[in-house]
Amino acid sequence: MRFSFFNRRPAIVMATVALAATACSTDRLLKANDPDIINPGDVESTLGADAVRNGALARLQTALFSSDVNNGEGIYLLGGLLADEWKSGNTFTQTDEIDQRVMRNDNANISGEYRQLNRVRTAANQALDLLKRYPPAAGTSDAAIQQGKVAQMYLVRGVAEMHLAESWCNGLAFSDGTTAAIKFGTPMTTQQAMTIALASFDSAAASLGTTTADTLSAKIKDAIAIGRGRAYLSLNDYVKAKQAAQGVADTAAWVMSFSQTSGFDNGTWSINNNQKRYTVGDSIDTGPTATLEGAALPFVTAADPRVPTLANGNSFQTNVPNFVQRIWTARDQSIAIFASIDAKLIAAEADLAGGQSAAYLTTLNALRAGPTRIGDPRAPVTITGMAALTDPGTPALRVAQFFREKAFWTFGRGQRLGDARRQIRQYGRPQTEVFPSGNYLKGGKFGTDVNFPIPQTEQNNPNYSTPAGQTFNGCTDRNA
Repeated sequence: MRFSFFNRRPAIVMATVALAATACSTDRLLKANDPDIINPGDVESTLGADAVRNGALARLQTALFSSDVNNGEGIYLLGGLLADEWKSGNTFTQTDEIDQRVMRNDNANISGEYRQLNRVRTAANQALDLLKRYPPAAGTSDAAIQQGKVAQMYLVRGVAEMHLAESWCNGLAFSDGTTAAIKFGTPMTTQQAMTIALASFDSAAASLGTTTADTLSAKIKDAIAIGRGRAYLSLNDYVKAKQAAQGVADTAAWVMSFSQTSGFDNGTWSINNNQKRYTVGDSIDTGPTATLEGAALPFVTAADPRVPTLANGNSFQTNVPNFVQRIWTARDQSIAIFASIDAKLIAAEADLAGGQSAAYLTTLNALRAGPTRIGDPRAPVTITGMAALTDPGTPALRVAQFFREKAFWTFGRGQRLGDARRQIRQYGRPQTEVFPSGNYLKGGKFGTDVNFPIPQTEQNNPNYSTPAGQTFNGCTDRNA
């Protein structure tokens, strides 16, 4: 289930301007075309449509898991930092704000990520328009996979919308930048945003139909099913969530690939293992204050084989000890966006919510017995022989047990923040039982933010109003 962003035909062939050695014409220089500028007409073709599709995939990679802290960490890392997967070992105040749960709406990391995810939506929509207007010639090999390409773009759009809904406060808007005049979106609830994400996944499924003859269609079929399942979980429809995820192959994995030659590294390896700007989170503050951090899970001190860690000296900020994860230990290791384990956990949660405590526990114990690979079925961490769980006896304790298990199974794969919010919103758990709280390792106390604020840059959207004398606040509320 791999897609690669670097093995496709280039979207544009870069041309060089050859100047004669015997003369130099300033007039020619002034009239030289800029090879970096793409005019709309340049992509009005079958080849151009495919190039824009590959561009949308590249934007998704950047938005989910940028490997360069200067360009933003990507939603997998930022969401895990706001929850409890990571702690800030950085010196940037923007990173500390997220870690401490006291964010400003001019935080550059948050603004950049909001922009990146919305760019994914725009790019996917542009690709969909072109793919539909410029289909390959009938009877060619490209024509055979056209349905898969269209479905893939709906899937990409749905993933971006899902992460926006899971991560931002009530009041976010989806604007349309595919036309010359921007169509500004109106503020909506996160549930309304998730409904839009589900519609994108549904469109992907409808576009794909029953065809799985070509490689691309076979690869994304299970990814679409898992995306639909996750969206239904967030919409509190457990029956449809389980139905959506049924039939996913045990080998399924739609992965994000990285390449040393491309210059795009595995973001977790880069930010945590290499740059040491993030350290693996824990329930015990390993900084100067050495205090418990509320409901944060002990990803380090539990010594759980699903999240292997290693002490790695000090972080980028030298008074913060650094712990690195040992799931992804190389710069070019792939990470699964959706994997077969996700389908199993969707089914287990649906059973739990439906009162079938024996069924959900059977699924969890089967994963612990193994062999179960973490995230990407090709990943080197394989779990076998973990002790079986027992029924804790009450509905509340079962919920806590399930989400702890899921957190260890899905560490670093962009699910923790959405799950934390759902525990509050759908299961009635107080945030003090879900998020870190108490003394913050760099001084002061943890705040109460459970999602990201609407960036200040969104005030350019005329559908947001800022009363005279007040600063911009795009959030309708900051509830989970």
